[in-house]
Amino acid sequence: MTHASAKNGLFPSDCSFPFILLLFLSIILILQGTGLCTEGQKPKKILIVSSYEPGQVTGKPQLDGIIHALDKEGFQDSRNLQVQHFFMDTLRTYTDREQIEERGRLALEKIQEFAPDLVITIDDNAARTVMLPLAGSAIPVVFTGMNRQPEYYNQTKKFMATREEPGGNVTGVYEKLHIAKALEVMHGIIGMGKVAFIYDSSPTGDAFRVQIDKEMAGVSSPASTLEYHQVKTFEELKEKIKTINQDPDVGAIYPVLTTLKTANNTNVATREILTWVFANSTKPEMANNNFYSQLGMFGGAVVNFDAMGKQAGRQAASILKGKPAGSIPIADADEQAIVFNLERGRQLGITIPMDILSAADILYDIVELKPSESVNPGLISLLIIQSYEKGTGCGATIEVGLLEGLAQAGYQNGKQLELHYYYMNGQETHITEEAIHKQAQLALAEVDRLKPRIIVLLDDNAFEHVLPALTDNSTPVFFAGTNVPLEYYNRIHTFMESREHPGKNVTGVTEEHALSQNLNLITNIIPTAKTVVTIYSDSTPFAKRMAEANEAHIALHRESLPLRFLPAAKVTRLSEYQALIKKYDSDPSVDIIYTFNPVSLIKEDGTINPAKETIRWMADNQKKPDFTWMSSWVEAGVLASAGIDIKETGQRLADKIVKVLAGAKPGDIPIENPGKYAITLNLDRAKKLNLEIPVDILEAADIIYAKKSIHP
Repeated sequence: MTHASAKNGLFPSDCSFPFILLLFLSIILILQGTGLCTEGQKPKKILIVSSYEPGQVTGKPQLDGIIHALDKEGFQDSRNLQVQHFFMDTLRTYTDREQIEERGRLALEKIQEFAPDLVITIDDNAARTVMLPLAGSAIPVVFTGMNRQPEYYNQTKKFMATREEPGGNVTGVYEKLHIAKALEVMHGIIGMGKVAFIYDSSPTGDAFRVQIDKEMAGVSSPASTLEYHQVKTFEELKEKIKTINQDPDVGAIYPVLTTLKTANNTNVATREILTWVFANSTKPEMANNNFYSQLGMFGGAVVNFDAMGKQAGRQAASILKGKPAGSIPIADADEQAIVFNLERGRQLGITIPMDILSAADILYDIVELKPSESVNPGLISLLIIQSYEKGTGCGATIEVGLLEGLAQAGYQNGKQLELHYYYMNGQETHITEEAIHKQAQLALAEVDRLKPRIIVLLDDNAFEHVLPALTDNSTPVFFAGTNVPLEYYNRIHTFMESREHPGKNVTGVTEEHALSQNLNLITNIIPTAKTVVTIYSDSTPFAKRMAEANEAHIALHRESLPLRFLPAAKVTRLSEYQALIKKYDSDPSVDIIYTFNPVSLIKEDGTINPAKETIRWMADNQKKPDFTWMSSWVEAGVLASAGIDIKETGQRLADKIVKVLAGAKPGDIPIENPGKYAITLNLDRAKKLNLEIPVDILEAADIIYAKKSIHP
């Protein structure tokens, strides 16, 4: 039984989702601009300019460290801090000097437009083209990941008196590589002779050569010889590796290869470079950071990029609290880590001595970057990256609709399609920002290994953390199940020109819900209800962003909503949630308890309670009515929902994929919301609450759950 909501008169016909979303986003911007989101105080504004593309293996951990440190110091984005980003993408896309200068100019234009209280630059291209022009201005600047000596840049434009007392408007963290310690660790493992340093011709590569000399000046090296090899093209690197493989005196290589060009002048990204190196080099690689070791480098003593970002973040927090930038010493990256990739060690036949192995901070047991699997040339390879565990979350239902829609169009697994999956396990296992990012890196490794023709991202974690590395290339990327407004993500990394015309290689179907639909449904069921209290999960970054967006929508529409919203509550632990249910059940001022997103709540033993288990507990214990925007949770025990038809979301996604397979471009296919709301009821829950569902609502329902009955 399928009924259009407007047809049945349950919902106002002017509740168009795009309009609601536009207003939804407007209130977020209004709150940020007026400072209302921080109890009347105007939020501080920061612009972070990165030399890299979003998700880059050395830039992302620095950025994460910055945000983490600011949060620890009391500065949270969307509360008392407004953070914007500019990704220069100068190691993947805009690699020529003229292009790099232009990207720096555009970043400076954004600074002028945004008028930040502080600018943070990541890596050397941003330092040279953005930090230096701002030196001497009224805007404080903090740099991180600088490879060239600060004194080198100081000759171009003076921004410091000394490192200890810069004296101007610039401070930051210099990326000390700890080369001597790295050589000492490697010597303890292989007793090496020569070490071959291999670096590209980028500014980072040039700076790396100087760094080695500076750090090794006056230091006794355990290596017999330090060799230096600068390569300009991918072909030149391949020849150099083959030559080094044949030299028995070379014990290890130290590659710093962020970008290379091919003989026909196309750019080769870091991941493709390293995939080839791991498949062809016979010498252990000394990694300069743990993320390279995670990808497959053997390892050793490495720079801790996350810790370096945190150092810069603490400097930034001091400035935001009123300390002059010029009074904060320019610091070396002060943390290193001992890291090894055990699988790479086994590939190379290396046994790490137990005393060194036991001193390691991080051990990886898989080489992420591997050559592509051979795929059936007659089949279309499609990789589905799920945000959550297999069979959980709305992504599992979307997948059902997706595969049904593809099959109806003549594309079946094993016949026309070859399906591959990666599960990020982000609802019950990997719930922190750092853990989710690591899962995204593993997902990207699968992309590199499989090189699929089509990539599908399901739900917010995959969209936020995997998508940035996949935009602006030739592989079509489709998404579905996103709940946070797309404009939020687009501010961080531009993947669309507009919803109507995305313009790049990305399109999809959102899962943004309309609160008004659910409120009209619940007030038709319970006309006497006057007040509702909302309980939010605060345990994952994605859940927090959904809560912020929903609260902004409520604030904008408060006067027109049919129910009065009491101050919301946020919980991270299951016990906190259960205590609140009991509290509100006994509160006469509360008519309805709205559990917005009961995901990833932590149990007493530290494990995660599955969302449906939380809902079942609620259904067994909560004495007041409830509703949900997620129709699939009604089966678990929620009273009612006017939520997105999740299965249809997958079917609409299939339509877009079929169009691209027929020759259309993803950027020409509008991003949409299904707009079809499935009225779903749980009669067992209604009976327990002593509620009688009105006949017109029963007739309008798409799905009714009752004992031994699913469909009405």
